[in-house]
Amino acid sequence: MGNKYMFGYFNPRNSRSFLKIRSKFKKFYCTTCKSIQYNYGYISKALLSYDVALLSMLLDLDTSRAKFCYIPCPYCYCGSFKNVKNDNDWKAIAALNLLIFTEKLNDDILDEKSWVAKIILKLYSIPINRAVKDFPAMAKEISEGYLRIVKNENQNADAITIANDFSQMICKSLSSYFSISEQQKKIILAISSWIYLIDALDDYDKDVRKKRFNPFVTAGMPFKKYIYSHWENIIEIFDEIFENCLTYDDDNFDYYTAEVLLNQYIPDVTQKIFNSKSLAVVRLKETWYYCRLYPRSKE
Repeated sequence: MGNKYMFGYFNPRNSRSFLKIRSKFKKFYCTTCKSIQYNYGYISKALLSYDVALLSMLLDLDTSRAKFCYIPCPYCYCGSFKNVKNDNDWKAIAALNLLIFTEKLNDDILDEKSWVAKIILKLYSIPINRAVKDFPAMAKEISEGYLRIVKNENQNADAITIANDFSQMICKSLSSYFSISEQQKKIILAISSWIYLIDALDDYDKDVRKKRFNPFVTAGMPFKKYIYSHWENIIEIFDEIFENCLTYDDDNFDYYTAEVLLNQYIPDVTQKIFNSKSLAVVRLKETWYYCRLYPRSKE
């Protein structure tokens, strides 16, 4: 596999390797959910982030004791907590989930004076404060990272600049607790940048309506027309963030999973967003689909 972003090269749903990785991801998704509930309360499960679960897979955390949900609703399945009990690595992932969500709420309050965000922030104040107390260095990196993002957004910075701010924030927050290899750092930076960019593309029309900053928004241009007219530029941006993210110099790194993510999963999700599908719906359908059809796939 080359280091360039191979957009649309595979058909993921016809790939056994893709199904295998999706089944593997399901373990990390459900374990993240259980860790949030175990460490920060039942209602905090509603904040479960697909992206944070993806980061836990890139960190290759222990899922040897994981038992995941066989029904297509991860929020209703409680199950045993033995796989996360007294596991500080998974507790850190749960805290990261809450801390990132907190800053997103603060951003909504800053941008829109959102009363809904204020209510949610108040509702989750106890688990959020506990997460800050448990991992103060992580909380500091995330808070400072979002300040940098807001500053660059106010200066109308380009997509790559802000995506780099976001990915650096994620990497620094993880490095405040986890020992991350150079190869893990490269792939986390690349995929975190993609997370920011794909979220921005997904929010394009919403940001136009609400007159919020979005690095992709072009005045008077609807999303479909923007994608059609800026296609090559967008692909160049993705090529840039994924270039040389795999260097094949780490014997302990799971390159197989990384290659499937880069060559199959990420192009598949990106194509769906280009076709104006909702990112939230895409992720929910993916999680339910593979939970229902492939719950017992072996790694």
